[in-house]
Amino acid sequence: MKNLLFTVFLLVVIILVSSPLFSKTLYQISGFITDQSTGKPIPDANILLNPANMGTASRDGGFYSLSGIQSGLYTIEVRVIGYQTVRKSNIEIDNNVVLNFELVPAAVEFAPVLITATLSEHLQSKVTVSSDIITGSRLQILNGNTAGEIIESVCGIYSKSYDSFAGLQTPSIRGANTDQVLVLMDGMRLNTAQGGGVDLNQFPKNTVERIEIIRGGHSALLGSDAVGGAIHLISKSGSHENTFLSFNSTLGSFGTQIYDFHGSQQLGPLSVLFNYNYTESEGNFRFSPPDSEIILTRTNNQYRGNNVFTKMAWQINPKNQIHVLYQNLHTKKGSAGSVLIDEWSGDRLTTPEARSDNQRQYLTLQSNHQISNVFRVKEQLSCQQFDYQYINPAGMPPVDDIHKNQSLSFRAHGQYAANSILNLLSGFEFRQDKLSSTQMGKQNRNSQGFFIQSEIRYQHTIFRLPLQWTIIPAVRWDNYSDIQSRTSPKIGMMIGTGKNVYFAIKSNYGRSFRAPTFNDLYWPEDDWGNRGNPDLTPEFSTDFDAGIQINSPGKIGIMAEVTYFNNHIQNLIQWAPITNDIYSPWMPQNVASVKIKGLETKIQIHLPDNIFVEAAHTLMKATDHTSNTASYGNRLIYRPDHKIDVITGIKLWYMTANLNFRHVSKRMTTSDNMNYLDAYQLLNGNIGLTCPLSKVILNAKLQMINLLDRSIYITDGYPLPGREYRLTFGIQY
Repeated sequence: MKNLLFTVFLLVVIILVSSPLFSKTLYQISGFITDQSTGKPIPDANILLNPANMGTASRDGGFYSLSGIQSGLYTIEVRVIGYQTVRKSNIEIDNNVVLNFELVPAAVEFAPVLITATLSEHLQSKVTVSSDIITGSRLQILNGNTAGEIIESVCGIYSKSYDSFAGLQTPSIRGANTDQVLVLMDGMRLNTAQGGGVDLNQFPKNTVERIEIIRGGHSALLGSDAVGGAIHLISKSGSHENTFLSFNSTLGSFGTQIYDFHGSQQLGPLSVLFNYNYTESEGNFRFSPPDSEIILTRTNNQYRGNNVFTKMAWQINPKNQIHVLYQNLHTKKGSAGSVLIDEWSGDRLTTPEARSDNQRQYLTLQSNHQISNVFRVKEQLSCQQFDYQYINPAGMPPVDDIHKNQSLSFRAHGQYAANSILNLLSGFEFRQDKLSSTQMGKQNRNSQGFFIQSEIRYQHTIFRLPLQWTIIPAVRWDNYSDIQSRTSPKIGMMIGTGKNVYFAIKSNYGRSFRAPTFNDLYWPEDDWGNRGNPDLTPEFSTDFDAGIQINSPGKIGIMAEVTYFNNHIQNLIQWAPITNDIYSPWMPQNVASVKIKGLETKIQIHLPDNIFVEAAHTLMKATDHTSNTASYGNRLIYRPDHKIDVITGIKLWYMTANLNFRHVSKRMTTSDNMNYLDAYQLLNGNIGLTCPLSKVILNAKLQMINLLDRSIYITDGYPLPGREYRLTFGIQY
């Protein structure tokens, strides 16, 4: 009996092995999808194999892989929003095949690549978060010469500006304060443990390739400070061509001079980029104080800035790359002070002798490795030195403060594409912050963060309607050496459909936090007893948003998006009296609570003949919800209820013209809402001309800022310039 059973089993095995189903060898197609003009990878491109009726999508780095293919002749089609469809026929598969595709960009870019949302490359239309991406082409449309000036027109962002170049340019996203907005440069955190936010006026536009803005809490992947969202400055890369050189010179009102040199060289697998920028401005514009009709000249408002940036990239092979970045920004500025009148002395609160000196240096080493068809690893080692000195010899008492911030961080994460439905990402981050300060002495902080995220993408048809379901849950745990640890969860969901017209519903829910800064914790006691509080705990927020999005590229391209958001920030750190005594000293405490909700609406229309119109409206209500306080229910200061941006432009042959109109409603300047700044309107414009001459391209651009010559105060006591012109001449080779 046993021999009979064994014989039957052996016959079955022989029949199966000899059958056509098992005798045929199965093969694989893999490769990279890239942008033909830039060489950049393209994620989320759909790769279809017919007649096998198989398909996949390119992943982070533009890599794709299709397995289980029988030998034969096939047609491969690659399509993605923002690029022309590519189709290759009669591809013979009789072995494992490596097939790369270079796609030609379409005329309208409605879905650029986004990294910050998921720490991996995805098309903007394929992620759940609300975002904006300022690409290289859009950088040329908008007015401004710094990253701070450029982002002012982004939906949901309100920038507090002081005195043009010499003043700070600090962003607020969805009503969060500047310490609650995380700013990154090539993946490296710029916010220091000392606090104070990041001045985006320090970063010249010409060193930036694109800017990614994430709206809504994002601590689940990025850690502390991302309560309102994140701004990611991504630097330029080497030219896709062998050699690229450019020089630009800008002359403008109020003694503004900007000189920028940019060069890159491709040496086989190694590309090298160098950029030097020098900016200076006297800042001596005329203005009218808010309390009188007289005309004054702004003094002690000079700016001198040097920026050196270099970047090297080594393409070991298509699956392995190494990048090294170094940047040194050094600015010396006058600190003009407020033009308001002191109620006790009757003098203006200007500081005609005050100066500040800022220097930020950072070095970053990045590596990307496609270990296998399903596994990818990224590592980043960064060190940063940020020194800030403020001198006011006429102060009472005289001030000469120096703060030296150092940080060292290492972050690594891996991605595992389990199948076409599930993609896992997990990683860790170690960071060390040090401060040497004339005010706070030496302070140290060590932190560790561990995070995990899954992307679940599933296609399903309901009533003949193909739906793409996306669910992205994530969680991060952060541990600090000097404060409490925090856990930050988040989940995003999106349902999308459509091929030529893409319609999506998306939402996000999560918790974010901000760790107390060294200024909050350790500021020394002054003569009145005011001091920091070492017992502070992190602020935390619960935020939710939901919206709809429509993408319709074509001869008339339309993109529209409407998003509702609601953010509740608790344990907010606020300086308050220690006791009920009117003479009590003040100390920061976790006592405040705020609620911020609103509606963001965006629409872009691109017409034939290179004409476009874009409009964005942010409707927001930001109120104080701190219990048992007189300010309960009042508007938060410097949070406008309305912000409207309208941008329109045209391109005719070698000439471009653009206009940008902005309306900002009134903003409260005191917590009792008794004082406020009036609403203002700002009209900017620019005209550009490009003249190609063989291998040399000449260009010129005239920027006109505040064309209506309005008297504008974004921050109480700090006027902005009136009408301003900046004329740029450049040459490219």
